[in-house]
Amino acid sequence: MNKQEQRIVRLSRDEDGTEVWLDTQTSQELVGAVQREDAIVPHPFIGMALDYFAEQEWHYHLTRPTYVWWRLYGKHATYILAFYTDEVPILGCRVTIPIRVPDEDRARALDFLNRANYGRRNGAFELDPDEGEVRFRLSFDAAFAPLAPEMIGRLVGGAMWACEKYFPGLMKVIYAGQDPGEAIEEIERP
Repeated sequence: MNKQEQRIVRLSRDEDGTEVWLDTQTSQELVGAVQREDAIVPHPFIGMALDYFAEQEWHYHLTRPTYVWWRLYGKHATYILAFYTDEVPILGCRVTIPIRVPDEDRARALDFLNRANYGRRNGAFELDPDEGEVRFRLSFDAAFAPLAPEMIGRLVGGAMWACEKYFPGLMKVIYAGQDPGEAIEEIERP
């Protein structure tokens, strides 16, 4: 039995074939037909990302040929990073910030994130208005230039730089009641 098989344990199987599995490392329950990661053939863009992750010795989760995610530890938080693609020759990088903005703070958080986005040349923060989830996303369009392995590191670096720069200000806006404009000014002051 390999390390991956020991980490994922089947808890039950219903008559209709639905299975419930437990990821013993993350305590996440997986429901449905669970495909082993080593049986998934990644999209070429995702394969390039997997090569980069192997070089960095990052443990990733390949959940389908076009999607891979992992945890990355920053100075301020532990982020969930993901790469994704589809038929369009674009490789997307998304960082989920570990917070759910409370309903009553979403307008101020959105003001802060909009100010953080203003003037950005690449990438953007987004706030789910229903759930309060905050993410940063950026992408590389490979339609006009081939995707090179070093672009994976640049996407990760760019996304993490933005999250680490603005995370403290977002926390001040949500939990300390700081004015969004003042928080941005404090962050972007030379």
